[in-house]
Amino acid sequence: MFATPLAISALALALSAEGIGIEPPIQPVQLISHVHGKSEPVWDAFNAQISADGNTIVFTSAADDLIDGADTNGHRDVFLYDLGCERMVRISDSVAGAEGNADSSSGSVSGDGRYVAFSSHASNLVPGDGNAEGDVFLLDRDTGQLRRISAAPNTIPRPRKEGSYAPRISADGRFVAFTSNTDTLVSGDDNRTNDVYLYEIASGRIELGSRAADGGFADSNSGHAEISADGRRLLFTSMASDLLGAPSDRGHLYLRDRLTGITEMVDRAPNGQPSDGDRSDMMYALSGDGRYAAFTSRSARLWPGTWSARVLFLRDTQLGTLRPITAAPGDAMNNWYSATPALSYDGLWLAYMSGNASLDLSMRHRSLFLRKLEGDTLALTPTDGNTLEGTSWFPSLSADGNRVVFESNSRDLIPGVSDGGRAIYLFDYGGGGSAKCVPRAGGR
Repeated sequence: MFATPLAISALALALSAEGIGIEPPIQPVQLISHVHGKSEPVWDAFNAQISADGNTIVFTSAADDLIDGADTNGHRDVFLYDLGCERMVRISDSVAGAEGNADSSSGSVSGDGRYVAFSSHASNLVPGDGNAEGDVFLLDRDTGQLRRISAAPNTIPRPRKEGSYAPRISADGRFVAFTSNTDTLVSGDDNRTNDVYLYEIASGRIELGSRAADGGFADSNSGHAEISADGRRLLFTSMASDLLGAPSDRGHLYLRDRLTGITEMVDRAPNGQPSDGDRSDMMYALSGDGRYAAFTSRSARLWPGTWSARVLFLRDTQLGTLRPITAAPGDAMNNWYSATPALSYDGLWLAYMSGNASLDLSMRHRSLFLRKLEGDTLALTPTDGNTLEGTSWFPSLSADGNRVVFESNSRDLIPGVSDGGRAIYLFDYGGGGSAKCVPRAGGR
């Protein structure tokens, strides 16, 4: 049985058990992207991710006042906030401590906060970066070592535009998945298109992640992979027609098990029929244990009934089941649209954005929901009953689902905010559990 959503939507938030009327102490939202030494929000902060242990948050921002120190490069940087140490640092600096000379983004952090992977167009982060394209970097916060993990043997600029981006690090800190159209990372790459790769941190070995059914390179673009906590499973989109034993059409969402070598299509109906949705419109997430995949789709093939909005679906890859997740009782199809899902390690907690598609655009607000998929029915609601102005979305969950970091342009989450823009917030559903300060020998 599926539970009622938990709506995270105003300054004062209270937890209540449906039908019981119990209200524990109010749990406030914490502003993460704030001016150094002040409580003012820093706008233009986005792309946040929280570590599995819930102690470390990484995000991207072009702001120049997040840290105690100079930030004069005028580019987007990747920042890290340590909840235990209450310390903000800039991650995307060079090995010599210099600011990057181009944009950096897409930070991803290991479960214990030790490793941070990010993408960057900066050419001054490590010596010998001469490819003049985007690369993926990995920082070891314990040693201070920064490496360019998407480095091909030939670093000379090539005739065809190439680049690597969208890193996702496994929670156990062993693997980094990323997307690249560089054809020299693995021998035999002749498809001249984007592929998913996997970098093993201990050995430095790179392997192909998005494989065709015969084990070779796929015949079209694959990318933007999510990775399970142990690095065994990869969830990614692909336009390729040869990932399965039989040809497939359009772009689809796939889950690859690296241990068994099996790739399965995720966006298919209970009867096995593939969706006819638009791959570019799809947002998705993978639970840490690799069992559950949440994704959005407009495809009417996936579920019976009449609906036109983008709907959130949850697939149990172990049981092979699929079901919609909506704001209506019994998960009935309605005119609400959903986006930006995130899952806890065991898949029992699901965070996502949802809004009413029938309202005029000027009247729409988009709330963030935290939903418990098993057990008691809980509802997290504003104590004053007001709705939230603005949009809250792109959540990221700790492994236990207790901490949710998210992006919002709402002016209602904290007092005294008059301007608007994207800022990063944290909601602690667990009631403010302790976060340990773990000093990092690497200095970042």
